[in-house]
Amino acid sequence: MRNRLFAVPVVESETGYKNKSDDLGTLKNKSSGKRLFKYNYFNLLIGDFSVLITNKNKWFLEEILLAGSNGDINIIPALKKIASDSNFDEGVRQKSSEIIEILGADNNISKTKVKLSAFQQDEKKLIDAKKALAGIRIPQTTEILRLLKEKSIESKRLAIFMIGKFKFIDMLPEVCECLNIPGLEEDTVAVLRILGSDADDELRRFYLKASGNINTSKTILRFLSSNNTKENITFIFERLWSNSRQIKEIALNCLTDCSFKAPEEDKNRLYQLIYEVISSLTFLISAKISIRKNKNEFLYQAVDKDYKRWKLFFARLLSITFTTNNIEGSIPGKSNNLQLMEANSFKSIPEIVDIIFSKPKKPFEDYKFEEKRIKKLQRFFPKEISDYHEVIEDLINHDYNLISVWTKACTLRSLQEITDESLTDSVIALLFSPETILQEEAVNLVARSGRELYKSAFQRIPEQNRLKLDKIITGETDEKELLFEKIKFLSFIFPGIPEDDLLILAGSMKYIKIKPGESLQLADGSVIWTHLPGKADPEVVVLTDGNLDKSDGKRFSGENISFYVLKMEAVEAFNHNFPERAFEIMKYIDENEE
Repeated sequence: MRNRLFAVPVVESETGYKNKSDDLGTLKNKSSGKRLFKYNYFNLLIGDFSVLITNKNKWFLEEILLAGSNGDINIIPALKKIASDSNFDEGVRQKSSEIIEILGADNNISKTKVKLSAFQQDEKKLIDAKKALAGIRIPQTTEILRLLKEKSIESKRLAIFMIGKFKFIDMLPEVCECLNIPGLEEDTVAVLRILGSDADDELRRFYLKASGNINTSKTILRFLSSNNTKENITFIFERLWSNSRQIKEIALNCLTDCSFKAPEEDKNRLYQLIYEVISSLTFLISAKISIRKNKNEFLYQAVDKDYKRWKLFFARLLSITFTTNNIEGSIPGKSNNLQLMEANSFKSIPEIVDIIFSKPKKPFEDYKFEEKRIKKLQRFFPKEISDYHEVIEDLINHDYNLISVWTKACTLRSLQEITDESLTDSVIALLFSPETILQEEAVNLVARSGRELYKSAFQRIPEQNRLKLDKIITGETDEKELLFEKIKFLSFIFPGIPEDDLLILAGSMKYIKIKPGESLQLADGSVIWTHLPGKADPEVVVLTDGNLDKSDGKRFSGENISFYVLKMEAVEAFNHNFPERAFEIMKYIDENEE
């Protein structure tokens, strides 16, 4: 077959930490100011004041002043910068000077008295640690190790800050371990950035040690890509063959960010990976046709999202594989130790790219166009379009790395009942799934099909899960408590974020229904959505300090009112795990904060 010209699709990057500082700096309200302070605390501590120059959020400055007023001696360098810079408001400069004087910044730091909050544990150790961190004396390694062994998150945070400030490169393994500690992830990343390329070797080793933790693995890959060395890029490139779809995607995004182009010696492996992705796309196109023929538009939309996700992955894969729009000379032949048949099949890539990325001339012709597309692809992947019931079983049983958790949940939700024995086995198996949403949707489908099916399996379900599933099947659980409903709600609020990524938020979101005469009581900062009778759109209140004022208290009381409550800690966790998607949430909170 003659080599053909083809256009490598243009793709955009989704990685990076831009919304941790640059984007957050465009937001104006208190919650964004608090986050900005948190993400930049270590930089302020070591004298990097770039965020002070570029940011205009008044609440960020308030957080710095508040920390100084509370006795945080480590914020003194930032206070000095503010006090001496005429670009800042005179009142802010004056207050900074007063705080510096109170803290005794010009005196011996060891004599400075530090005011600690009531919740801080083991005051003496923390006072000494803060003094060591703020001073110029290099602390002993034993001091840092003692802090790391403490249960307190604050002790561990001060320890890794010391390692970063005083460049204890030999203690990088201890810093890397903190990537796995909830609440320390962002601080650990900040320290690693300061240590720069010195951290690369240890991070690559720690990646292999912590490979079971997807979120930690993603963080490490993002960091390694920011230090664009040959060793790092080679390491990231190998992750394209990971068993995890999420790792494959983040690795490819990182490579795209770095404008990586695969060397010739790696092209053969990439061609095989390209064909694996094309095979997945072919299956999804076939599934979409079958589902649409059965007039299941709800499930069609879910499968189409999986298809578009794989299509984007395919486009990015092509962009790192081919250096020009001409494939000629880059397809392997017998000289590359491949069988001739394989070589000839790889030469079909340009034609397949044309098929995958071609579009119908008119939108309403989409359905017929998909049928034409699959017929063309069948020349390379000879598989007939499956019937609807077979597609349903495939969607339920296929690997999570091909079909997303959300699509599987939608498949279960779209079924009225279980109609045959093989499907029964597949659904019953999902009662034991590690994914809570699939457990819930499976037991709901079982309930629609006859409770005797549940009785045949419930004794084998772990007790903790069984108690929850029992309430669902007996109707005791309100539908709004289910993860599926929570994700639908969050997807309505944040339409730019894929449903699978919203699982982390939905799992933390609470559904609360108050009784007549009661009012909502909250202790922590939260985002609250009300469900009022007769209203389609929820009201939203953002509590930055976790306190309802009198007007809010009246609004959140009455009869038949329910709420979704999302704590700020869950938003922080999402921001760490999905930095490329978090700004939509941050902006929403900023806009709705009162």
